[in-house]
Amino acid sequence: MELHKSEMRISLIIALFLIPKVGKSQMALPTFQGAQMPHTTIFENLQTLAVSLDALTSITNSNFGSVQSTIEGADVSFHVFAVVGYSNMAENLQGTGASGGTTSFSSLRFVYNSSASNILSTGNTIANMTGGPNSVIDGNKWMAMALYDGSTNGFKGILLWVFTDDLINTSNTVTTDGHTITTAKSIFYPHNSQTSFNRIYAVVIGDDGAVDYSDYNGNVGWNFSNNQVSGSSTGYYSTSRFASDDGAWGFRLNTASSTSNKVDGNSLYSMYGSNGFGFGNMNSTDSAYGYIYWNGTQTNNSNFVGFVFTGDM
Repeated sequence: MELHKSEMRISLIIALFLIPKVGKSQMALPTFQGAQMPHTTIFENLQTLAVSLDALTSITNSNFGSVQSTIEGADVSFHVFAVVGYSNMAENLQGTGASGGTTSFSSLRFVYNSSASNILSTGNTIANMTGGPNSVIDGNKWMAMALYDGSTNGFKGILLWVFTDDLINTSNTVTTDGHTITTAKSIFYPHNSQTSFNRIYAVVIGDDGAVDYSDYNGNVGWNFSNNQVSGSSTGYYSTSRFASDDGAWGFRLNTASSTSNKVDGNSLYSMYGSNGFGFGNMNSTDSAYGYIYWNGTQTNNSNFVGFVFTGDM
């Protein structure tokens, strides 16, 4: 009898011990699921990134701070493939070879993948744009540049090129699928002929993460340079010179003329004017222009720097 009671007590203790364990196990699953990060889009991550970049101060062409790591930490696809500025933006911009096409920049340079025929950046396919404020930009390849004017609180915002794969000329005649973009290399190769431009949607994200300016009408055109002489397997002129001749890191938008919203480094079509953004070697030399433009306003400071990135990680 005593043995039977003892066995019952033992069974009861075991049962009481297991009940809360089961309960905790059952409660753990919803708690874990609730902790998962919400799904975000590339455009949302660009907006959040802009706010983070605005908090980084005293960024110049010789002090990069934590800009690159902040950009690349904002989305799993984001990858900085060039850091450009005064005197090193096209003809003087040298490359750095790295296995996989990734490096930590400490000077104005571009990176190429030494383990994949020296192709620009990683050589991977660019992630499609998602979550755009206008759905016309979604599903397209893109490039962005975070721009600092060289002052203490110098973050201006993020310039966003969204490529349509079309070409457009100075009369706004469109050649459908005239220049297909898949990788960073294909943004620059082949360079387009004079008066023929990559047709883009242009977006400017301000320092607070809001869309400050945009042009979705499909008439904005951009070439880096019609005489870049980029290599068919690499996307640039040589490992020691990004472009043979000139180069534009900017665009113009919302202009009335069919020619004034076109930009090409090796031409008279410049971002240096009303509604213009960015900087470049505009049919001159890399040290000819010691300033940037932001919505048509010129800021004179040769310490400016742009961090150029896309979604090819």
